[in-house]
Amino acid sequence: MTSTDTSAPAGALRILIVEDNHAAAQATGLMIEAMGHDYLIAHTPGQALMTAEAYAPDVALIDIELPGMSGFDLCRELRALPDLQKTLCIAQTGWQHDDYRHRADSAGFHHFLLKPVYFDVLNARLTEIAAERPTS
Repeated sequence: MTSTDTSAPAGALRILIVEDNHAAAQATGLMIEAMGHDYLIAHTPGQALMTAEAYAPDVALIDIELPGMSGFDLCRELRALPDLQKTLCIAQTGWQHDDYRHRADSAGFHHFLLKPVYFDVLNARLTEIAAERPTS
């Protein structure tokens, strides 16, 4: 698990990156940090569940293909936790199947991104989410 400096600027999102590929997770974290947001990384679904309960992220950026549990199932489990009802889930996958998009919607994902996720695409999505987030 990796964390950025906890002194993120006001308005910054708290983002949980769930990605089993360590290099991809680190690259995503560097992009998120450059955008001014705070993040933690979990490499397994079990680690993600424990981290999410303690961290209470605004956004969970979840890889669909995870070891031991799919990202679809992980999203369902996260959304079932009382303290994470307001956490927005974003699916990430390299697979461009319509079935994946439908399954992501059914699992409770709010957004769907194709890998590789580019800085501008992720930044636009997170800026939109931050703007829609209540300020209280």
